[in-house]
Amino acid sequence: MPLDEKLIAILAQKKTDLKCQLPFSDFSVLSKVMNKASLMEHAIENKVSCPKTYFVESVDDINRIKNEIEYPVTIKPTRMSGGNGITFVYESDKLRDAYDSVLRRYGPSIIQEKIPFFEKYTVGCILNRDSKVRRVCVLKEARNYPIETGPACCIETVHQPDVLKISIKLLESLDYYGIADVDVIIDERDGKPKIVEINPRFWASMQAALTAGVDFPYLLYRMVNEGDLDFSLDYKVGIRCRNIIFNDMRHLISVLRGDHNRAYKLEVLLEFIKFHQDDAYYIFCLEDIKPFLAFVPQKIYRSIITKAIVNNDILNEESGEYYLS
Repeated sequence: MPLDEKLIAILAQKKTDLKCQLPFSDFSVLSKVMNKASLMEHAIENKVSCPKTYFVESVDDINRIKNEIEYPVTIKPTRMSGGNGITFVYESDKLRDAYDSVLRRYGPSIIQEKIPFFEKYTVGCILNRDSKVRRVCVLKEARNYPIETGPACCIETVHQPDVLKISIKLLESLDYYGIADVDVIIDERDGKPKIVEINPRFWASMQAALTAGVDFPYLLYRMVNEGDLDFSLDYKVGIRCRNIIFNDMRHLISVLRGDHNRAYKLEVLLEFIKFHQDDAYYIFCLEDIKPFLAFVPQKIYRSIITKAIVNNDILNEESGEYYLS
């Protein structure tokens, strides 16, 4: 079952040597999805709306484009997740130094326009072997941590046909199979959805989908063993789910400590304490506490590793293999 991207890639590479079923795409598809540069190239080629993207292969590329692009721009490492390494640049004379800094810490990166958006969505999908969508759940992100660049810490299930349509178009164009989490933003300049990235695994806020009636892990299990699933787009809307113990609490602290006016801080605080509106929480559940207890040390470990990144766990583009330096 797809939980960790690095492990998924390794298993996909060794597929012919394994005596088990792998419920995710082949390595050729995964390597394209996991690399933000190759994913954006694919989206552009298939006319799927995404942020304007500049692909950087050398210092000369930076010197060539720094005075041509419109600011602000976003620098994104091609292989990081969780908002790690994302950097905003507001002036052309800062681009070179900012890119060098990200390159040293996180490896190869792309440069994209910084799209002003008023809504962000996570679209959960499961696709069969013919790359046809069988189940979906659209989650609107109400809050994120880190605030501008991080994953959602409070979400709600909604119906959003345009967001779902662009997500399905991209996944089917990839010949994708299995579980996917597609991140989409609504560009406030034209009101249209733009693709941000795809996570080829189960995602943190999936509990909202389960509570809304779309049990993705069980559905994936059924699809693998039965060969397919019947098609359905049904799920409950208005289901609210939070990562309250970790990121939503940190979001609150970040706002209270930040340079915001008192009215905004009070608004965020009042939203945080509306526990009566919560239908579920990420991982944390008093009736089934063991997953949460197992997650705590994992969370601490990931935090330490993220801070110590020196690009030592990357995908070798030429050989197509993972290696540890």
